[in-house]
Amino acid sequence: MQANIGPAQEVEAMAQSSNEHKMQYAKEHFARIEIAIPKDSKPILDAMAKAAGEKTAEYVKNAVLMRMGVKEWPVHDKEE
Repeated sequence: MQANIGPAQEVEAMAQSSNEHKMQYAKEHFARIEIAIPKDSKPILDAMAKAAGEKTAEYVKNAVLMRMGVKEWPVHDKEE
């Protein structure tokens, strides 16, 4: 016998399912890169990103793209 759940629990279960789906999608479609910078530099990087109207991760990704001289991430064509 399944216990009745209320609307709040139902919404929470749906949100968890959605979050799990997003995490699985990200795992399948994106690579994670970790970088290390001096701790004292992190607030400066955060401030620069904020001044540019971007989140820090977006700011760093855009800096990499600029350094590569491209506007979008290049995609490697898989030979099948």
